[in-house]
Amino acid sequence: MIIERKTFAYRGKVIIEKVLISAPYRYEAIFHNEGCFIQIRGAGTKLLSVEDNLLIENQEAVLMKCGNYFLDFVTKIAGDTIEVLAIHLYPDILKQIYSTELPALIEKRAYVGKSAVIANESVISRYIESLEFYFQNPALVNDDLLELKIKELVLLLVQTKKLFRK
Repeated sequence: MIIERKTFAYRGKVIIEKVLISAPYRYEAIFHNEGCFIQIRGAGTKLLSVEDNLLIENQEAVLMKCGNYFLDFVTKIAGDTIEVLAIHLYPDILKQIYSTELPALIEKRAYVGKSAVIANESVISRYIESLEFYFQNPALVNDDLLELKIKELVLLLVQTKKLFRK
């Protein structure tokens, strides 16, 4: 069951959201024309799709491409709370954000594979902590800040190959 949901919208689309869930819970996520970065705290999660069958450990994240997914949130004790942070990566918004120029690092790399699990790394943890500040102070959030946070995430993911779990 979803206990609480907080969101930040960029030009009318929810781009960053934080959801508190009471486990066990199954969530169907449909990303028609978007990628998504999801970080999960509080339990392991099973991600199922046509192409993927992944176990995401506590404090890990996953970078998902367009498609239909089922997320099974399971804890050892029923009723435990799980926190999910999702950042939606819409192609049209990324094109707006990078309208003048793509960073050289992004131009060199193309990702065509399946969903990728991102190990529990301090780089991503620090990024998530920076978002927590804004969930506590939502009046500070505007489109310019959201653009910066999306750029920051993209650059962190592109620059740091070691983040991805083998």
